[in-house]
Amino acid sequence: MRLTVFNGSPRGEKSNSRVLLEAFLKGYLRTWGKVTAVHYLREVRDHDEMVRNFLDSSNVIIAFPLYVDSMPAPVKAFIERLEPYKGSMEDVRLGFVVQSGFPESIHCRGVEKYLVKLSSRLGCQYLGTVIRGGVESIRYGPGWTTSKMLSSFTKLGENFGKTGQLDRNIINRLGKRELFPTVFIPLLRILNSSGLLGAFWDKSLKENNAYSGRFARPYQE
Repeated sequence: MRLTVFNGSPRGEKSNSRVLLEAFLKGYLRTWGKVTAVHYLREVRDHDEMVRNFLDSSNVIIAFPLYVDSMPAPVKAFIERLEPYKGSMEDVRLGFVVQSGFPESIHCRGVEKYLVKLSSRLGCQYLGTVIRGGVESIRYGPGWTTSKMLSSFTKLGENFGKTGQLDRNIINRLGKRELFPTVFIPLLRILNSSGLLGAFWDKSLKENNAYSGRFARPYQE
């Protein structure tokens, strides 16, 4: 079985999506599975070639981070390039990996519903969507904090190589923290008021000159 992979993160090779995909492919390549190509969708000038590879593929995985409750612009741009071919991709089996810095999986459920509908509109066979929250720390925390998660992605890839399906039980485990238990809310409020929860994000916002707009509400009437 052959697989084509698309990384939709604007960070490209430095992305968390790449780390998760590498863990998945590590397991997948233990089987007879072969990887046709790994594409980075932020290379927009290469989208025409990527579309051709997509159309020629029997199995496709698109991974991307959650952006504004949806997807990054390069992913959307690529999907729009596929629009002229909708209805002629019935042999393409399409799956997704959506990761987020939010620790709760519920933040990704909206885009998951869209991806189900997208697969149907394109005429592809829908493999499923892997949801994983709390991924932003993957590049900064000690290895023991992420080893279990990455092992699950490796097992998911291995099972996919053997069965051609994304194992529903592993997907459910990876997205297990749907919401924080109510008992945790008072503690989270205390941590939030102390500034500890937002320290990393505040630092990133300041580095990107976006700190002053952190409470902006562009869609509010």
